[in-house]
Amino acid sequence: MQAKLLVLVLLGFLLVGCQSGSSVPVVRSGEQFDQMVAEGEALSKGALERQELGQPLDTADKESLKKARLVFLGLRDYAPALPMPHFALGKISRALEDDTTALDHFNQVITILSSVKERTESDTTVLAEAYGEISRMMVLKGQIPDAGNAADSARELRPDDPRYQVDQASVLIQAKREKEARELLAKILKADPENRRAKALQTLLGP
Repeated sequence: MQAKLLVLVLLGFLLVGCQSGSSVPVVRSGEQFDQMVAEGEALSKGALERQELGQPLDTADKESLKKARLVFLGLRDYAPALPMPHFALGKISRALEDDTTALDHFNQVITILSSVKERTESDTTVLAEAYGEISRMMVLKGQIPDAGNAADSARELRPDDPRYQVDQASVLIQAKREKEARELLAKILKADPENRRAKALQTLLGP
């Protein structure tokens, strides 16, 4: 009788967890995987776009990101060798200010994609951005050599992408190489006068 009661109690906890959206979903098929990718992207898109623009996230944004994180954890468990769930989890963790977890996810993306001999354009874009995110986190932590290495890796993959040029400029500023930073920022702003991050760094350097 006691064993039966214990089973019922455990089932009750499981049901509550599923209803409240507090558990990692189990993916059982490719079709369900695709559906959950769409769900995770819908839950996280708005908040991640605001975070990318440097806008503060409100409580609703953070709750949506937490729900999206559960979705992408389920996707990762189903297909751990795919970079996409790890990358999404890295972006979400960063937006939720959990840089330690974000770093683990981005490093996993790099591990997976670095072993691919013939990467697609999409793979290269994801790999470059994983390096870019790591560079930005390392700058904030004051780990400038690591930030520089990550920025260099991103720019090698996407040399014409202004995001990684700005990342390099940020590293140069932190390394006290202001002359090089000014030259790089001038080049970026000549091509894109409204680049938000480049303008902010240029203001930081002063006249």
